[in-house]
Amino acid sequence: MKKSQLARLAAFDERIRERAFPNCNSFARLYEVSPRTVARDVEYMRDMLGAPLVFHPERRGYYYSEHWNPPAVAELSLGRAIRLDQIIRVIQRLTPTERRELLSELRSAEVDLEYRQIA
Repeated sequence: MKKSQLARLAAFDERIRERAFPNCNSFARLYEVSPRTVARDVEYMRDMLGAPLVFHPERRGYYYSEHWNPPAVAELSLGRAIRLDQIIRVIQRLTPTERRELLSELRSAEVDLEYRQIA
């Protein structure tokens, strides 16, 4: 099953924290993407999220060279990332009119929620 980049990043992080030493080839097979896609994910984690990722030649996989907490945006559990990916796919199937209506409903729900919190 193909997953979004967010879901892959969350899963890759989880595997590293489990000390599973994931690598590009095995992870690519598991997530049905190319090894190059996983390599780009690793680069993103290093360059954009500041992950101290290091490749361990003997274990043939990645690990964190020091303790690392991902930025708040990246702190999604795998389950949440997968649900978010599913929501995005549903929204992408909507027509422009349906998207505008949904956005309008979400805005009024947010205002209603804020009002309830104040009242």
